[in-house]
Amino acid sequence: MAILPLVYIALVVWMRNAFDRIDPPLPSSEAPKTPMKLGVVIPFRNEEESLPTFLEHLQEAIKHGPLNVEFVFVDDHSSDFSSKMLQTSTLKQTTLLNAGQGKKAALATGMEHLATEYILTLDADVHLQKNYFFALSSLLEEYGNKTDLFILPVRPVGDDSFRSAFQQLDFLSLMGTTAAFASKENPILCNGANLLFLRSAWLEAQSELHPELASGDDVFLLQSMKKRNGSIRWVHDHDLAVDTEVCPTWKSFLQQRIRWGSKAKSYSDRSLQMLSWLVFLSQFSLVAMFLNAPLASTRFKMLTFVTWGLYVLSTHLFLSTVSQWYRIDLRKHLFLSILFYPFYLVYTAFAALFLPVRWKGRVSK
Repeated sequence: MAILPLVYIALVVWMRNAFDRIDPPLPSSEAPKTPMKLGVVIPFRNEEESLPTFLEHLQEAIKHGPLNVEFVFVDDHSSDFSSKMLQTSTLKQTTLLNAGQGKKAALATGMEHLATEYILTLDADVHLQKNYFFALSSLLEEYGNKTDLFILPVRPVGDDSFRSAFQQLDFLSLMGTTAAFASKENPILCNGANLLFLRSAWLEAQSELHPELASGDDVFLLQSMKKRNGSIRWVHDHDLAVDTEVCPTWKSFLQQRIRWGSKAKSYSDRSLQMLSWLVFLSQFSLVAMFLNAPLASTRFKMLTFVTWGLYVLSTHLFLSTVSQWYRIDLRKHLFLSILFYPFYLVYTAFAALFLPVRWKGRVSK
């Protein structure tokens, strides 16, 4: 029962070392000689609370960037005043109505409107850094001709509660895993809230994006590009990180994670499949050991204590390293979050198999 948790612990130690050794990008103080035209697709649904702040950060970032940017907002049939807010915005942009339903259809609607070589996708509730588009122009100047997909960092932000801190740590574990595997030339995860890629590569991947699923517009694109031996790069740059607010309630958080987990059965990448099974089975084993220990032998109790201790120590080191890079101090809730994580993951894994997926007023099986 302890074998899989020990393998998981070894993996966490490896990921921590891999993340810690990623070289930061070389700073650039000069604007590109030939600014590239960039298309930005922003799908949204009922975001009237988030859009004002998003637009404010977007306009501030545009002032500091030399890129020629074309913004396309795609309304996924909002029932609030999101579209009207965009109509009164001073930002030069185009607002389209989703030709279908869901985020994937919204992205496709935006792509059809654009003809730029590179496409950037952003969520309508993220916050951009002031130097975002300047850093993006430098990135394209340096690697634009030799990279199909750039995995850009996403930074979770929230208040000082345990609910918020646990979500941030859970998200940072995903981002740390994303960076660690990508830095070793085996990318397995990415996040569509901040993703840059060739439009031509997205067009080639259409048959593999699983439009029937409510989630996965990002990871299925990554898997398609990886299958075609495309060039995929993790970008270890603070200026290109976008901030995203964690979910306001436990219910909305669990629904979000169930939606994310529902796509796991459609993964085609062998590395991601193996990682998903290892994470689930190791956490299931940790929970089983914990529940069985009170009635078990002294030897089993000792084994449980040692296994859980190594799990807590390795995870603490990994999350501390990742959160330090993202400049988030979560030490207050770190230990309790690590203890709670196996029980949370086992629940969401089973829930993703049997419960319907809910997102912004929509329900899908």
